Amino acid sequence: MHAQWDNQFVHPVREVLTAPGDEHRSIPAVAKAVMHRYHHAFDRVIYTESHDEVANGKARITSEVQGENPSGWDAQKMATLGAALVLTAPGMPMLFQGRSSSRTSGSATPCRWTGSGPGPSGTSPSSSATWCGCAATSTARRPG
Repeated sequence: MHAQWDNQFVHPVREVLTAPGDEHRSIPAVAKAVMHRYHHAFDRVIYTESHDEVANGKARITSEVQGENPSGWDAQKMATLGAALVLTAPGMPMLFQGRSSSRTSGSATPCRWTGSGPGPSGTSPSSSATWCGCAATSTARRPG
């Protein structure tokens, strides 16, 4: 089986996620991106962020949405919405390194992938707090 990175997904979805307001977002464009197929769903790799996108002049979704505060509520919610689309649309999902934990560039808090030792702010692996150590996710608050 062969698959290809689906630019029919990434570009329209990124455009909607990084739009400055709802009046610039197209739900039909998202629907078309989600439903696009080659022969079958597994012929495409779907994503919203990749090393190619970031290396060729784009930024992480969080930085494009809210460049001055990539850990802010709007930035985190748009990136989360993008991840939800990637994980639920037909195709093979690909997550950019750090996307699985909403990491933003420059974060100094390491992810803990095991349950040993104290977590962020002294939390334990069994607590309801974010265990991955990503302060950006656990501290983002809705404005106003």
